[in-house]
Amino acid sequence: PDVVAYMDHFDQKYPENFTEACKKYRYDHVFELTPWREIHITDSERYENFETAVKIHKTLKETYVKYGYQPQPIPHAPVKERLDFLLKNLGL
Repeated sequence: PDVVAYMDHFDQKYPENFTEACKKYRYDHVFELTPWREIHITDSERYENFETAVKIHKTLKETYVKYGYQPQPIPHAPVKERLDFLLKNLGL
């Protein structure tokens, strides 16, 4: 779904097998990393400014919901708390 979301966000065309793959190959869990202004930086990997990141995030979330997922937001918290949240929600 990430690829489809990015392509939709940037108004790019793609073949039907992209959407078919989203329907056929499913994730067990989907976690949502919401944009977090206090830690957002731009660099060679994340070149979008915060406002653009928020818009892309919106498209990503909408796409996952469209394919039947309920993304579970990971709280904005220290790394240890975020890890504990993930492990607990994965039953580990």
